[in-house]
Amino acid sequence: MPPPEMHPIPEEIIDLFMEELHDEVETMKNCALVSRTFLTSARRQLFSTVVLRSEDQFLGFSSLIAQNLRISVHVRRLLVSRSSYLPMIPQRLQSIISTFSAIRASLREVQVGYTHSVKNHSFRALPIELQDAFLDLFASPNLEIIIIGDFYDLPFPRLARFTQLRELGIGCQGDAESSTPEAVPLVPQDCPPWNLHTLRINCGVCAAAILHTSRLSSIRSLTVGRQVPVATLCSLLRAVGRSMDHLHWTPPGTLLTVESDFAAAKNVSLPDLKSLVLSAPGSGGISQTMAFFVSLLSRAADSAATERALQDVTFGLHMRGPWSYPVQFDAPGLEAALRHPRYPKLGRVTFRIAVRPRDKRLAEFLRTIVQALPSFHSSGMLEVWCNSERKIPQDSPSRDDYHVKR
Repeated sequence: MPPPEMHPIPEEIIDLFMEELHDEVETMKNCALVSRTFLTSARRQLFSTVVLRSEDQFLGFSSLIAQNLRISVHVRRLLVSRSSYLPMIPQRLQSIISTFSAIRASLREVQVGYTHSVKNHSFRALPIELQDAFLDLFASPNLEIIIIGDFYDLPFPRLARFTQLRELGIGCQGDAESSTPEAVPLVPQDCPPWNLHTLRINCGVCAAAILHTSRLSSIRSLTVGRQVPVATLCSLLRAVGRSMDHLHWTPPGTLLTVESDFAAAKNVSLPDLKSLVLSAPGSGGISQTMAFFVSLLSRAADSAATERALQDVTFGLHMRGPWSYPVQFDAPGLEAALRHPRYPKLGRVTFRIAVRPRDKRLAEFLRTIVQALPSFHSSGMLEVWCNSERKIPQDSPSRDDYHVKR
């Protein structure tokens, strides 16, 4: 048989951490398919992360696996984007299937569509063979983490049986087709208990299906995106119970414009958390969004009979449109909510701001934050980050020439 076709992989594709695996090291160096190799003396186990963002990268990785199957057993994390496998259908369908089959036994984590897609695709539109290959990959015997961001019509009953998972992420954005009542997948009655510790979900249909399991009490961290209706969030919080430590919630974009959504949001009852992240939905205005967040925190404190465990609060805000200005919110109300007697352990307040680079209006908002939270600022418990990349020094909140990195 002719040797397998070779396809070089760009530098960033694969990072391997290994010790005393000289054969694999030499093989991969000779193939020029590995970006960096680290030999450590601390462990005798190889950990590897494979990131596939293009068709060439997928073909190169398939070539690597075909040349030396021993390498496949060391792949622990697979992150694959839609652009890496869609162009290969149907010409190289068997190559995709063979690669998935080769690495499934060693996988601990798989992410499909790990970057946020603008438009999601139908899982059922894929060739049947590829659907089965994906589902077999998701059912890998040692898999602990699944993050799915590309598909809106996954066969949820099969996913519901993956009881070994400790983290599940469903980030599909919810096409119109997926929101119809007929599309709601049902979880089998005989579904065994889950042992999830982390649930990340941004799909109202899948969130409704997950509620049917009625076995979510093991969850410690819950992330709910803006595609999940407020009423479904309330049901999720009730299903999780009192064991949760962390909540990250991005309310629906209609929260501040649709009266029924705002009324439903007033029924949100926060559990006793250690960490809370509240992100703006990207529409409306910062003033109205912050007013709602302040109200949410105040209600949670006022309704508590005892001191709450909350230790840190993060606000995620978008300042990329004209609707965000001017920034005027109830500064005394924010300070009072965070300094509520029911929050004695609250030690850090963080603002993460998405802002256009070199936006001069950022300085105005920084001054507003400092003025709103003087006690947190003076005690060093206030942090401000821009675009999740760069921390703004506390001693320069009003610098008009402060530039934000992309």
